[in-house]
Amino acid sequence: MRRTSPRELSPTPLRAWLVAACTAPLLACASEPVIERPVSGTSSTGGSTITQASGGAGGQGGANSQGGAGGATGAAGHGGAGGVVGGCASPKECPGQDTDCQARTCINGACGISHAPAGTLAGPQPKDTCRKVVCDGAGALMIADDDANVPVDANPCTADVCTQGVPSNPFQKPGAACNENGGTQCDATGHCVQCLDAKDCPSGACQINQCAPPYCGDGLENGTETDVDCGGLCPLKCAIAAACDADVDCGSGLCVGKKCLPSSCQDKQKNGTESDVDCGGLCGPGCGPGQACKSKSDCSTSVCTGGVCVAPDCGDGVKNGSETDVDCGGACPNKCGLGGSCKQDVDCKGGQCAPGGNVCLPTCTDGLLDGQETDLDCGGLQCPACAVGQVCKVGDDCATQSCGGAGNPTTCQGPTCNDGAKNGGETYVDCGGGACPACPDGAGCTLPADCQSGVCKFNSCAVPGCYDFAKNGQETDVDCGGACQSKCAAAKGCLVGGDCKSGVCTAGACS
Repeated sequence: MRRTSPRELSPTPLRAWLVAACTAPLLACASEPVIERPVSGTSSTGGSTITQASGGAGGQGGANSQGGAGGATGAAGHGGAGGVVGGCASPKECPGQDTDCQARTCINGACGISHAPAGTLAGPQPKDTCRKVVCDGAGALMIADDDANVPVDANPCTADVCTQGVPSNPFQKPGAACNENGGTQCDATGHCVQCLDAKDCPSGACQINQCAPPYCGDGLENGTETDVDCGGLCPLKCAIAAACDADVDCGSGLCVGKKCLPSSCQDKQKNGTESDVDCGGLCGPGCGPGQACKSKSDCSTSVCTGGVCVAPDCGDGVKNGSETDVDCGGACPNKCGLGGSCKQDVDCKGGQCAPGGNVCLPTCTDGLLDGQETDLDCGGLQCPACAVGQVCKVGDDCATQSCGGAGNPTTCQGPTCNDGAKNGGETYVDCGGGACPACPDGAGCTLPADCQSGVCKFNSCAVPGCYDFAKNGQETDVDCGGACQSKCAAAKGCLVGGDCKSGVCTAGACS
């Protein structure tokens, strides 16, 4: 072992600890300088080491020894007749202090130093470092390798190793036992895991070092499966030659000798998934009335009642027999409605089957509210207008051209002179016809009375004029008086004399 001074240590945590330890009272690393000085008694032949204090007179030597050397500033002593002058009575009286590596001594009145053997442990020891602090045999401390002081990292999947004073934590071999975080064995990277491969798991499925529960898609035969990912509780049925426990495990519906076998729909036997001999199940809906069935899909009539296929009926709720749709068309008295399947017009309530489309089309005489109709067979763009009280969306849906009301939906209203529609006997919207006020210029008319101007030309109310054969505008009579150049004849209406040819207007009549 090499003797090491604390001053030579590199600034590592261990070195820092040693430097701190050297300042402790019980581990003093420095003491007063020591020298070797022989001291003699009457029977001694040599000296022991004593500590030199401040200089003084040399001690008296023994009768058979030479005198001891003088102090730092004192003269050398001379040999004496025996005895000790200025010596110690116990080690505590000697200068310096005791440490783990050296102790003061007092032998025959002389102070000395006793060194602990090299390798003696000194003071508190650093843990988990592969090193130890020991005495060097000469009273000083030194660092030595300690391969028993291993670096403990608390990981069951790593080893705690010291190699000639160098600490390390290498990974344990894969498969080494551990018990941490639910794991039972170590992987190759120092982690405690559940599994390394499929054989470590009851399910046979090891995914990312975790045992996975069995499921019908993991590529393994596990759980209730009779073969890989099929049979048992899996929705997938097993293929031919796959393992099985019962017919239900097989796609063919036939399990013989623990193997799925192909079934035949022409073997004259009831087997596999068949509900009756060579029909039903995977053999398709070939079972006729009276044959056994498990569901309607087993029957050619698509009706399975009480486990028996039933003959078709126009009220059985399924499309069968000659029907073109469910319980309608074909031989059934019921006709199919809008959108129902058909083969010919007679299959449809509206009497119209789309050419090539095999679908019943809406008509305005099918007794159905269909197509764009707003009420039964009326309204919309194709059917006749609806009567008063029938449902409408816009005025054009109504024969009265008036759609409204406070209800929802709105209904066709009876004609009025303020409904915003031309209806009733009106010649134009809300005017004419005798029941409503006369119409303005440009409005429709059939008679002069329909017009405010009293002039109806070509079924349109005209602007008043002095030659329209009607009393209108400012005229006082027909085409005379007022603003007209023509004056009114005798007995014609007037307001002033200027309206009359005679120039005389008496009591509203020309003279």
